[in-house]
Amino acid sequence: MLAMIDWERKIRDLIRKGSVFYFPEDTFSKTYPHYFVVLNNNPAVGDIFMVSAKSFNAKDVCHFENGNFPRETFVDVVEGESVIFSKLTLFDCNSVISKSIVALAGKMKEGALQDKGYVEEEILKKICIGVGCSPVIENDIKDKIC
Repeated sequence: MLAMIDWERKIRDLIRKGSVFYFPEDTFSKTYPHYFVVLNNNPAVGDIFMVSAKSFNAKDVCHFENGNFPRETFVDVVEGESVIFSKLTLFDCNSVISKSIVALAGKMKEGALQDKGYVEEEILKKICIGVGCSPVIENDIKDKIC
């Protein structure tokens, strides 16, 4: 008889600050999967806060150059800086999503979530600083990630 996989336990054992997951996000207008970096100091307990990665393009440059957000709230990862992000990638630290362990476990069970490893420490620090500088991210979220 096949043993049942405890997906919640699998996520709890795997997840830590800096974990990178790849999955489609229901609240995004684009239905294709995105990379997400976990920011919590203790993500196995409570809500999990993540920021998504986007491929960098000219529209994004205009968005942050002409926007109302500080430049440090946008973290760009250049080619060769990360094993996971092989091309120019942007993190908008003014947009943090929240997920539960149950939601992530459900996505993993359905085959919709992939574990991509862990982001480099230097990139993680920049992202956390970016979220900390954001005027739109709530202080209680900032307290859980810094």
